[in-house]
Amino acid sequence: MIQVLFDISVLGFGMISPQVRTGVYQVVENLARSLLTAPDMTVSFCAPATLLHHLLARRWLSENGHERLAATTGARDLLAPLPPVIRLLDILYSRIIGCGQARTPDGSLPRRWQDLLTGVNRLSTAVANRFFPDLLLASERIATADIYHSPFHPFPDHARQVGGGCRFVLTVHDLIPIKFPEYFSGKNTRALTTTLAALTPKDWVLCVSESTRRDLLEYRPDLAPERILVAHLAAAPRFAPCQDDTRLRAVRQRYGIPGDVPYVLGLGTLEPRKNVTATIRAFLALVEQEKIDDMHLVLAGPLGWGYEEIHAAARQSEAVRQRTIFTGYVDDTDLPALYSGALAFVYPSRYEGFGLPVLEAMACGVPVITTSSSSLPEVVGDAGILVDPDDIDGLAEAMRRLSQDEDFRHRLGKLSLRRAAQFSWDKTVRQTIECYRRAQSEKSG
Repeated sequence: MIQVLFDISVLGFGMISPQVRTGVYQVVENLARSLLTAPDMTVSFCAPATLLHHLLARRWLSENGHERLAATTGARDLLAPLPPVIRLLDILYSRIIGCGQARTPDGSLPRRWQDLLTGVNRLSTAVANRFFPDLLLASERIATADIYHSPFHPFPDHARQVGGGCRFVLTVHDLIPIKFPEYFSGKNTRALTTTLAALTPKDWVLCVSESTRRDLLEYRPDLAPERILVAHLAAAPRFAPCQDDTRLRAVRQRYGIPGDVPYVLGLGTLEPRKNVTATIRAFLALVEQEKIDDMHLVLAGPLGWGYEEIHAAARQSEAVRQRTIFTGYVDDTDLPALYSGALAFVYPSRYEGFGLPVLEAMACGVPVITTSSSSLPEVVGDAGILVDPDDIDGLAEAMRRLSQDEDFRHRLGKLSLRRAAQFSWDKTVRQTIECYRRAQSEKSG
């Protein structure tokens, strides 16, 4: 029986706003749920990053059936009664989050409320570390664990100190902030640099793609390749072709998409790395060259840094401006219908650690156009159209062919379904557990 301590701090952070529940959040949530049913394992949860993560992780457990989780995972530490001062802080956090979200239509948290949370969190974490050190990460739980798995955050120093024979496993999603710092703030780059610098030769690493694994070995050539394994991601089970006309129409109406026109879909945070301006320029070229007057471009996802450039690109042409729809954040429950209703999914990202939206679209049977960079060919295989990130003409030609060649579009849609079926969370969990077993075997030896 493998005793696993799994860090769900990311899920706590995701409770602040639905807009945070993308990418890494989806990965951690699916892993947490899947590991619960894995055989020959006892899984416990922790959230040691900060007191805010801890308190919000408790909220996630509560909203996801905390009694069952507590009984099956040993997560009682997170659900136990807290000292009165911490309980008061918990209530304060709840009020701040509730009041902040009530002031925006999409449920996001305005910056001033985030700043307030940050300030209160720094104070309360200092109090917790000083007077309640076991609140954030109980020492006895680390001492008895075989595996401490962090799916994102660096390993706490406290865990290293008391871990004894515990083996540490870190999931690395990508090295983009290090390879392309111009796409991120200095804070992001420093955080990842610090996390990777703290890896020791005895640690184990799970990468979400072979591409990320190559990047890590290039960045840290001192690490042993046999300790860096790959556990590919997968689309959640809800991503499947939607053939319910009522649901398809409802999603179109909810996000302002005319009900009688075809649309090309792009999805992701509106920021430079996603290369959304290339999609807009290619769409403009398609409209002007082919004299298309009914197709729309739907760009879904929250605003990121540099989004002004994307909006400006869409306003340069009246023809594009009138037929480009920015939906903002799309609720997870609406994504399968949004994907399924699209003529094609366009994702010209310059660099990805995996590229989960591409796999989600493929699982919905949608033809995919993406780029030949980083991990994307690894995900798409021969089931999509790959172009260079800067090849606007190639991107426009791919859109044109999918819009005008119905047989090709249907054939590519079938290939998408077949390719997506090769990725599953069961497979991801098996690969994760294989890493646990190898680490435990080393420990036992």
